[in-house]
Amino acid sequence: MYQRALLIAAFFGPGIVPNSVEAQARLRTPQVTGTVMVAPTPVPNSAGVALAYELHLANRSPVEVTLTRVEVLREDGSVLRVQEDSLLYRNLGRASAGGPLRVPSRAVLTPGSWAVVWMWVTVEDSAAVPGLLRHRLTMEFEDPPGTLRESMLEVGSTSPGPPPIVLGPPLTEGLWQTFNMSNNSGHRRAIDMAGNISQRFAIDYYQVDEFGRNRTSDLFVNENHFAFGSPVLAVADGVVLSAADSMAENSVGRQPRRSFPATLGNYVDLEVATGVYALYLHLQVGSVTVQAGDTVKRGQVLGRLGNTGASVAPHLHFQLNTASPAEGRTERGRLGEGIPFTFPSYELVGEDKIPHCRCEGSECAPRPLDLREFEMPSEGHVVRFVDGGRGEPVDSRPTGVHLEALCHVAAGQLLRDEHRIPEAVAAYEVALELSPEMGIPALQFGALCWRGSIWGFAEAVMDVCNRAVMTEPDHPDLRRRRALAQALTGNIEAAVADLDAYLTWLSEEPPLATWEASFDGLAARSVETLRTQVTGWRDTLQAGRNPFTSEVLRELRTRSRPPQ
Repeated sequence: MYQRALLIAAFFGPGIVPNSVEAQARLRTPQVTGTVMVAPTPVPNSAGVALAYELHLANRSPVEVTLTRVEVLREDGSVLRVQEDSLLYRNLGRASAGGPLRVPSRAVLTPGSWAVVWMWVTVEDSAAVPGLLRHRLTMEFEDPPGTLRESMLEVGSTSPGPPPIVLGPPLTEGLWQTFNMSNNSGHRRAIDMAGNISQRFAIDYYQVDEFGRNRTSDLFVNENHFAFGSPVLAVADGVVLSAADSMAENSVGRQPRRSFPATLGNYVDLEVATGVYALYLHLQVGSVTVQAGDTVKRGQVLGRLGNTGASVAPHLHFQLNTASPAEGRTERGRLGEGIPFTFPSYELVGEDKIPHCRCEGSECAPRPLDLREFEMPSEGHVVRFVDGGRGEPVDSRPTGVHLEALCHVAAGQLLRDEHRIPEAVAAYEVALELSPEMGIPALQFGALCWRGSIWGFAEAVMDVCNRAVMTEPDHPDLRRRRALAQALTGNIEAAVADLDAYLTWLSEEPPLATWEASFDGLAARSVETLRTQVTGWRDTLQAGRNPFTSEVLRELRTRSRPPQ
């Protein structure tokens, strides 16, 4: 719900929406107001300096208004950023009085409605940050009815705030991928009932390995996620205001329905400066080492990463905000406003599928050492915190042929997703020749096996399919993928045996089955629909016919998507 009394009062005071025919006839420029409620803080990142903020709009006119363009202007009136067409629709949330905020199909403001435009402006560096941000709207409306007009109107301006606070790392060494940070992320769009965006700069951290995986093969076991149980660190000296430690772990993929503050899970709330609070959410049950009133030092272990509260998989949710759960103001989700932060140093390890490699097109090469200072990571980046964020880090990248082999694996993934199957197979073969013991995950072979088969290269991927099963023989999903290649290459008896093994596994109702199958384009709405489809394939093979007709393969290609 988006219900901010001050905002409504400012935009919709008594008697300010003209509704008479005479007033409508006088209308030439719609009465649309705009306000920036929270001034943006310039946040350095790998792309430059980002300014993330919200422009609140209200239609005080008696007519419907369609926004066609929102421009951000510098102080001198030059254009800095333009949002229009689908970009504007995606970055606009609209509401009526007392109603929920929603993303519209068109940027339409009805009389008496208000909306938020989520703004994200990037400039080259700190010197390029404007002293003033102005906003110009281009609108269409009918005046009189049946006559379409266009009007431009400048609305609320704002001046960027001071630099962000600098923090130590919240996690120990290892590879950490950052999520939910983009302008359209769930964190960024989470406006609470008090009208605040406490998660404006929140980060979800998942630990990954050198292949970019965040887990071993069985997704639905907490302990199989690399992050589970990792130490969580104090980002600054501070005082613990509140903490929780008794909530049980969630099953992966299943988030129990909970209300605030149970959504936090096990957590630590640390005051790191006057009016600045660091929140660590979803911690492991029984792992929290501090309690309210404790004084902590930067780098001190506060607990361990878990999967509790509003969480579907082990990760750390970290944010800074201007209010604390301990203040008793959170009965309506009121945690104040989210504020940005930077780290004194970290290594940017990857921006592509495989850490340590940089890809252009389908060509991948080792990344040079990329140390970032006083920046905030960006969406999807893989980072490594070194030496507690202090001092000169030690270069711990893979070296020699192993690093070269990793980049061939990265190229193979990209080629696979582009359906260039023979080239993808060749890239994996080169990787194995360079580093035979590198341990390419079985699921990577399995994904290439399946996608190669549905795209007409079953014979080319047969060795890959066999390698997937040999690498992880107890994973029935790999046998289901190999069965397709075997059927398409005429090895019917082996295909039936693999499908029988897969169906035996399905009889146990494993939750992993529908997850993996959904990426492969199968009927994965439930285990039952999946069992029906695969049983039909097996029975058709046993009857001496080929179930994988061109129509079936075309449907699988249409419904499949790159594996995660």
